[in-house]
Amino acid sequence: MRTASLVFIAAAIAAGQTARTESPVLVQKVEPEYTDTARQAGVSGTVLLSAVIGEDGRAHDVRVLRNLGYGLDAKAIDAVRKWRFRPGMKNGVVVNTAASIEVRFGHTDNSQGVIHN
Repeated sequence: MRTASLVFIAAAIAAGQTARTESPVLVQKVEPEYTDTARQAGVSGTVLLSAVIGEDGRAHDVRVLRNLGYGLDAKAIDAVRKWRFRPGMKNGVVVNTAASIEVRFGHTDNSQGVIHN
């Protein structure tokens, strides 16, 4: 049976001078649903999303950068909108943070929240 795995990659928004930044940390995730159509077609792969992790710890303005089709793009967006994060910080102040998020659909489950600056 196929499962979905999730990897989070973020980059803090830096402006002007060098600043001490901390990336958001994934604290709660929801696994995306695998669609019947994708399962029947034997589809696996990665949906690449862009989002802004807000000061409220939620993903906002979630958009598809690389699609997979078979209804999996919508399932990836639905799941990421339910994720919760500890927001990013800049010089000790909570800030909105631009993020690229990979949602992987495939045979294995190595789901973890990994954040890279």
